[in-house]
Amino acid sequence: MLRPEFPSLTATEAVHTPLVTGTGSQQGQVSFTNDGVRILDAAGTNGTVIAKSADLETVTASSALHTPTVTGTTPPSRIDFTADGIRVLDAAGAAGTVEAGTVDVQSVRTSEVRGRGAGSGWVRFPDDGIVVGHGPGTDLGVVTADRIRVNGVNTPWVGDVDGGRGWLEFGDSGVNVYKDGSQTWGDVAADKAGLNGINTKWVQGPTSDDGWIEFPAAGLNVFQGDGDRQWGTVAADTADLNDLVTVRAQVKERLTLQGGLTVDGVLETQDGPPRLIVHGRLDAEDEVRVVESVRINGDVAVRGDLSVLGKTNANGHLAVRAGDAWIIHTDDGQVSLQGDLRVHGAVRSDS
Repeated sequence: MLRPEFPSLTATEAVHTPLVTGTGSQQGQVSFTNDGVRILDAAGTNGTVIAKSADLETVTASSALHTPTVTGTTPPSRIDFTADGIRVLDAAGAAGTVEAGTVDVQSVRTSEVRGRGAGSGWVRFPDDGIVVGHGPGTDLGVVTADRIRVNGVNTPWVGDVDGGRGWLEFGDSGVNVYKDGSQTWGDVAADKAGLNGINTKWVQGPTSDDGWIEFPAAGLNVFQGDGDRQWGTVAADTADLNDLVTVRAQVKERLTLQGGLTVDGVLETQDGPPRLIVHGRLDAEDEVRVVESVRINGDVAVRGDLSVLGKTNANGHLAVRAGDAWIIHTDDGQVSLQGDLRVHGAVRSDS
């Protein structure tokens, strides 16, 4: 049976044919099946449809679908295929929305990522990094993560996840440590702290029973841990002081004074030659021994025995008394005796 060839065919109602084949060198075919239309090339395999516009409910392509744009029917949003990829537009031609269960891409370039709800959190990407916020406005949000690894953190304060715990505030002069989510000063616990200086009102050991040091304007005060401001003890191997002002002092071993000793109104030591000067009366409850000589510019009162193994020189007067009554005294070259004189030996006179 011959196949009819028509330069053109116009049908007012329908054309019934199982197959339409091109003429000449264009041997493509259109086959009408129970499912619809099948496009075949000259070899009888799946071919290509080229059209300015096609309105289809379903398109199935075995290898590829070539088109610059795909437009929806209702609403007429579309997908444009550009040199960089695809562009999704809404019905007005503005950037549209992609809805999918999962999107697997190498990278995402966007000015903002936002949750589905109107009050959800969002991430914006300015030139200097990212901004995390929430809600429809510009309110900053919260980042929740197991770990954050950054080169630096610029923030006015740092707190625990629980807002009622300790937190750090970064003031102009340094770091402020607070507790209980309030403005009450907190504690810093550390094994070691390397500091150039510490400005503090007082310092105490790790417990309330330990001693503590207070720093008034005049210096420092050391107190015991127990009681109310009870003076404590300073223990040291060596103390190098310019002055020592104390109510009392106790030396357990030896006291060595290199510069001298002065007791106001009582005694003092002097150099060249070394000597001890007593201002007032010197009372000795036991013996007083002098290896060389004793010079006294004044009176000498001895209650007891006086033993002199050398000479006794009195450049002034010499008196021997028994209580208030004198026995012997010298006066202007004379020796006066009141009482009996017993001599065991010779008495010599030059005149």
